[in-house]
Amino acid sequence: MLGNQTWWVYAALCRNGAIYVGSAKDVDLRIEQHNAGRGGPYTRNSIPLKFLWKEPHRCLESALRRESQIKRWTRRKKTGPH
Repeated sequence: MLGNQTWWVYAALCRNGAIYVGSAKDVDLRIEQHNAGRGGPYTRNSIPLKFLWKEPHRCLESALRRESQIKRWTRRKKTGPH
């Protein structure tokens, strides 16, 4: 795999039905933070989040580019297989 320098792009289903896409080094910890109300302003009002999927990236820049791309996808594409 990519080792301990791996960044992840992830998707989670919010309580309000929205698909949240983000980036993190530790996705499990980030989902926990979101669900504890310590994520971002958007997820704070839509918890709990249900983890959907994640994909690895070698660096933060790559993860952020991919996150931006995925945020423009349709809902159907965001929830499909990755």
